[in-house]
Amino acid sequence: MAGWIQAQINAIGTSIHSTASKRVFNTLYLFQNLGVVIGSSMVGFLYDINVALLFAVAAVLFVIFLIILQLTFQPVNRQTTSHLETAQNVAQPSAYPRANRIMVYIGFLTLFTIWVMYQQWVSNVSVYMTHLGFALSQYSILWTINAAGIVLIQMGLNLLPSHWITERMQITFGMVMFILSFIVLSFAHQYAEFVSAMILLTIGESTMFPAIPALVNQLSDGSRKGKYQGMLKALISAGRAVGPLIGGIIIEATSYTWLFRSAVALYVLLLVILLVSFAFVMHRTVNYED
Repeated sequence: MAGWIQAQINAIGTSIHSTASKRVFNTLYLFQNLGVVIGSSMVGFLYDINVALLFAVAAVLFVIFLIILQLTFQPVNRQTTSHLETAQNVAQPSAYPRANRIMVYIGFLTLFTIWVMYQQWVSNVSVYMTHLGFALSQYSILWTINAAGIVLIQMGLNLLPSHWITERMQITFGMVMFILSFIVLSFAHQYAEFVSAMILLTIGESTMFPAIPALVNQLSDGSRKGKYQGMLKALISAGRAVGPLIGGIIIEATSYTWLFRSAVALYVLLLVILLVSFAFVMHRTVNYED
């Protein structure tokens, strides 16, 4: 249900034309992770009082969200949308450029692949660290660093003028950070090395995760914006689902080190695909945000 709601919010975000889509999705990602930070800090406190209170607070928050939804969210004007789509079709008889379709599907592939290996941090890295003798609390601290880092980095990105950093720059830089994170992780044995790997991972996801939906939005015409944002969310869920399974298979066949090295190799291949597509396909696309 939460995934479905987030997909719908992203779809609604595509209808905001007064602000650059990059800033819209950066802000959505910022507040999503701000909620994680606040929620995580509240859970322990509420649980100590009464577990029923924890669920009651969650229910109240969903009711508040429902009220806000009913009072402030307005349906898209179907007639206006129809006129816009008609104008686009007249201006572009080919309906939807092939280059746009290629770049959108590369974005889908990128997000799915990243989440498959990102899930290793959520599942298998905890087991790996306990095997090395680290306490579970030390592993938990890494995610506190992650959540706080995302909020700080996103706040910084939102302060920068939107034309300073393009989506392509964010995606490329984020991909490099993911690669460096798993390189450090493959050699990590000291706690400081795990912290360094997590910091690199946090920088990578903070810059890349909101940039891909923004880029897909720019490359989507009016009839595809909501559909493609929903597909992005579905692929994230698919990556989360199969990630631990794929990681477990690789670990059983080889080792944790080779799992992390496999992630590096996969991410490098993905980076090459992105750079080639940015160089030879991106300039042929139509930006529907202009």
